[in-house]
Amino acid sequence: TIKEDKITPEERAKLGFFEAYQGFVEIHHYFQNLVHRFPECLSLIPIGMSSEGRPLQVLRLACLCYKENEETYELLNSFDWYILPILNPDGYEYAQNTDRLWRKTRSRHSNPQNCVGVDPNRNWDIKWSGKEELSL
Repeated sequence: TIKEDKITPEERAKLGFFEAYQGFVEIHHYFQNLVHRFPECLSLIPIGMSSEGRPLQVLRLACLCYKENEETYELLNSFDWYILPILNPDGYEYAQNTDRLWRKTRSRHSNPQNCVGVDPNRNWDIKWSGKEELSL
């Protein structure tokens, strides 16, 4: 079952980084280590905080030193790449540690039902909750 599949952070660490889903802290440290190893190409840029106080950082890839593959060189030479590894760190951590099927944010709203979070994949202002929207 889903609950039986849950492993501890210690067990996850033994598997290796790419052999299991990592927690927010582990992913954050992984990107910090990448920046430390490749400072000429990578940097971390803070863009804000989550509603529960976790840092939101993008990894910037901008490199003119790569020349082994022409197509890759053109992409790296033409663009700065910005990667946000986890858009919803609060929901991600909650899903890792509490409810594996959780997909919403963990933001608090004043509403009669005291509902926590919104679905960042569906909560858009354009045609939101319109007649043509069906939720199954």
